[in-house]
Amino acid sequence: MNQALKFDGSDDYVEAPNSASLNLSGSSGITISSWVYLISSPSTSKGIVGLWDNGSDRQWSHEVDSISGVLYAGLSVSSDGILRASRRGDTILNQNTWYHIVTTWRSNATMEIYVNGALQTLTDVSSTESIPTSLNSSTRTVCTGLKNNASANNCTTNTQPFGGLIDDVRIYNRALSQGEITRLYNIGAASKISTTRKDALSSGLVGHWTFDGQDMAGERAYDRSGQGNTGLLTSGPTRTLGRIGQALSFDGSDDFVDIFNSQTVPSTFQTIGNANNYSLSAWIKTSKAANGDEGFWFCESTIIELRDEDANTNTPFSFGIEDTFLCLGRSVSDAEARFLGTIAINDGRWHHVAISVNGVTAVAGFYLDGVFDVARSLTAGSNVSVGTQTSNMQIGVRSRDGGQRDENLFDGLIDDVRIYSRALSPAEITRLYNMGW
Repeated sequence: MNQALKFDGSDDYVEAPNSASLNLSGSSGITISSWVYLISSPSTSKGIVGLWDNGSDRQWSHEVDSISGVLYAGLSVSSDGILRASRRGDTILNQNTWYHIVTTWRSNATMEIYVNGALQTLTDVSSTESIPTSLNSSTRTVCTGLKNNASANNCTTNTQPFGGLIDDVRIYNRALSQGEITRLYNIGAASKISTTRKDALSSGLVGHWTFDGQDMAGERAYDRSGQGNTGLLTSGPTRTLGRIGQALSFDGSDDFVDIFNSQTVPSTFQTIGNANNYSLSAWIKTSKAANGDEGFWFCESTIIELRDEDANTNTPFSFGIEDTFLCLGRSVSDAEARFLGTIAINDGRWHHVAISVNGVTAVAGFYLDGVFDVARSLTAGSNVSVGTQTSNMQIGVRSRDGGQRDENLFDGLIDDVRIYSRALSPAEITRLYNMGW
């Protein structure tokens, strides 16, 4: 996946100091993922990455097991730092071939191993304990490129070093589902970079929330447009595998991302809806059934909305889904309207949705998966901008007149949300779609 590290099988390693985020003892599940390419066929087991030693402070080891010179993917875990439960898969790993290896442990005393997205039949490898329901709290460093770090709290004692290439090592503090693991494999199998490309289509970009790991910190979702519009995760949207890198999962009950909360929005957003061009774009995945036409201007399931709290309720955009179709809603005073695409998108699959608005001609082009769907002539007033009024903008929910954010919530996954202060061309929207493949 773009670039890997080569380990010589002798003394190469990558060391990460012990930290609370890497000590997974309190987790109800863990997942370790990596791409590996074996250059040699070792006669002994080799470590890919692990929080492990050969004494009394073991926690987990993601490894390649050698059984009489035949190689398999393996996982070892320990409940007390001494005893271990070790399992291997049944796919033989050959030299000079890339393999995606994923290992999981759950607190219900189960372990799983996947090779190239395929669930393995497990074999016990000389375990000294049953699969545990909890993991030892280890103080060891995390070593990539070897299995044990002996009794010293570092990786300098090179026990069972790995010989070959290692790429895209991931550690999760939960057990990924089989669907998520398949998605990880497909990302690498297609030779795609699993993070959003920050240099792509940046002209006119005034809001960009990738939800990728490096663009998140705690409950903050950073805006990578350069405008500094940081979002705050509210009521617990969860991180999950996205269409491009990482997405957020919204429960349709109370999850949303708060961007502007009862404040004057930046000037880049004040004139959207005032005969100015703009575009909206996102990747979404939902299977929520339609509730029928509610008869209002806003969308049934909100992707992102900008709205003021004034009595006239100016809404430049309510971007989401209505009755299974892509939706754009707008309002001003007592004028309101909602416009829909023509293709259902609640099929539980990833879809790229985009709307490009020409503010001069008041026409919105609807796009699905990079392809033009329909053009809608916009009504509900020539100026629906919020100006300097106290306003709200949020992802995953719409706001009401008093600023409450508790209706028309999104149920599903949202990834790579973008707002442009210009009308994107059909070719540019196709380009955005292609970034997800």
